[in-house]
Order: sequence, then C-alpha cells, then structure tokens
Amino acid sequence: MIITGLEILKLINKEKLISNYIDARIQVQPAGFDLTLNCIYTVSEYSTGKLGFLDKELPMRTRFTPPFELEKGETYILECNEVVKIPSNVTAFGYSRSSLARMGVTLQSPVVDPGYNGSLEFLVKVNVPVHLEVNARFAQLIFHKHAKTWSYRGSYGRTLKTSSEDDNFFERSSFYLI
Repeated sequence: MIITGLEILKLINKEKLISNYIDARIQVQPAGFDLTLNCIYTVSEYSTGKLGFLDKELPMRTRFTPPFELEKGETYILECNEVVKIPSNVTAFGYSRSSLARMGVTLQSPVVDPGYNGSLEFLVKVNVPVHLEVNARFAQLIFHKHAKTWSYRGSYGRTLKTSSEDDNFFERSSFYLI
C-alpha cells in the first residue's frame, strides 16, 4: 500500500520519517515526498569501481561546486538534503520528478530498505545541458507500507535497531536456508 501525503506528515511528526527538509508544505505530495538537491558529484573516469558478493570499492568522485551546469552526455551523482529514517514496515522508492524528465535528464534510484537511516544519492544521465540550483526539487520518494521485516544491514546508512527480535529473525524464519 502506498503511503499518502497525510500519512507521510504524521510519520514525519511521530517517527521522524524525514528530517532536514526545507518546507514540508511544498515537499509533501499526494502520494510522496519531493527531495531537494544538496550537492552533486562527478565520478572520475580514471578510477575503477569494484563490486563483489561481499565487498565493494567505489570509484573516486569529486564534489561539484555551484552553479551546477550539467553537461550533455555526462553522468552525475546527486545527493539530497533530506535524511530518511525508514521504519521496519516501510520500503521507499525514488523517482524522477516530471520536470527533470521533461528537461532530458534520466534519474536512477536504489531501493531504500526498511531500517535505512541516512541521506540518499541518485544517479543522473544528462541528455541535454541543464542548470540545477541548490535546493531544487529533483526526485520524489514514494513510501510503501508492508508487514514488518528485519532492518537494513548495508554499509551506506546508519542501521536502525527496530527490536531485540531483529538479530534472531533469520533463525526463526521458516524460509531460512542452510
């Protein structure tokens, strides 16, 4: 079930679902929340990333300074101002705002797992030159409510501890594989 704007406001007030936003009256949408631009990174073409089953190395990147004049054919990483604190019964998905898409910019977003706590980054591919300002609303986060599950255990955000049961979830689960 998609969480509506009214429920998002309640979760912001009650559980700090989103913090560090600029103006909730503008950013809360009927079925999501608009994310705003904090900074932009370029990925070095002379650096190599590595992704394995349990390990990873990110390529070197450089922080761009405003004004943000994005060049055609280039790829950038956009970091948002907002910090999310995803409950154990919610998963979030990021999507491009239609204005960005109409400017010829393609945005890709990871899934935001239950229990993730931190800021978010998005990959963009620029098809035509575009100017982006600090605090521009560039993406919308959609929240989906589901049954409670274990918390995020990745390396990019701070992990939320939802309960003492979280550590033993796999041992108690009927789908646990040996």
